[in-house]
Amino acid sequence: MPKVKFREIAAMTSRIREEDSEEHFYVTEAEQKICLYITNGQTVIGDSEFVEVSEDLLVGLESESELSDEQQLAIVECQKIVRNGIERLIDVLKYAMGYIRWEKDVSYRKDAHQYSTDGKTWKVISHEGELSATFSTDSHPRFDYVAVPFIQEMLDSPSMLLETALFHLHRARNQNSSPKHAIIDACIAVEVGVKEFFMKFKPDLTPILDKLPSPPVTKLYGDIMEAYAGKKFSPLDSLAKLADKRNKLVHSPLKDEPSEEETRRFVLTAERAVYWLHSILDRKNIFFPNLLECREQALEDLKTGKMTLVTKVKIQRPDEFPLPRGADPNWFK
Repeated sequence: MPKVKFREIAAMTSRIREEDSEEHFYVTEAEQKICLYITNGQTVIGDSEFVEVSEDLLVGLESESELSDEQQLAIVECQKIVRNGIERLIDVLKYAMGYIRWEKDVSYRKDAHQYSTDGKTWKVISHEGELSATFSTDSHPRFDYVAVPFIQEMLDSPSMLLETALFHLHRARNQNSSPKHAIIDACIAVEVGVKEFFMKFKPDLTPILDKLPSPPVTKLYGDIMEAYAGKKFSPLDSLAKLADKRNKLVHSPLKDEPSEEETRRFVLTAERAVYWLHSILDRKNIFFPNLLECREQALEDLKTGKMTLVTKVKIQRPDEFPLPRGADPNWFK
């Protein structure tokens, strides 16, 4: 049977860096190793491995004739595997590194779907739509040669991400039209995040966390955290205020909406808590401490009325922390 590679192209509306260099990552989807390229700081390309296709399908692709429903389904399945790989990379950038906010309507442009019989020459599979993303203005780590190996590490080890907490944190940041829902999502991120943390950090606690009522969030981030991780979150009263505000919003939904400044403060508090948990869960990852510093500075700016931009990762020498699996030491020279 003939073999074909499939390719998907995701265009982002903003650049994540100015340089035109290309970075590549790998992710496994449905037992296929997908190679992902970020080119020009703006485009994500996903290539599949060679997969076997029927003679009829290859003839249909090369003749650009109308394909049968069965042939179209076969192509869609191959495209889906590549697309899932791209979206896993986007999820790491969006949730873990705080870069991207998906548009509500995601589609694909006509030239985004391609195939190749030799891995060198690519031909377009006609298909409607476009894939796009936009960026928030919050401070975040630079996408540079230091970021690359850590992004790959997060793709390789999704268990090191508190995924549900990051999802609610992302929603809280983007609830621009509803401050009330932003605060509720922020509080969910804090509460779910600490449970996810203990389930990963101390798996033996999972049955207790699953079956028994949760202690107050200040206990989980305070005495219980200190007993198992050796340190408490500080200041604990900021989490107590967030939980109290959430309870008032839930039980008195008709009261006035929180102010923009109040909402911003509570969302930043939740970001601090979730990034702090990540910094303990994966002590090798330098990005979560950097994100934590960004949010601490933003909270301080709210108090003083100043604006400080914190975007650059503190670059450490490779002998100060172990390199992630597969990282090229030359990136750090």
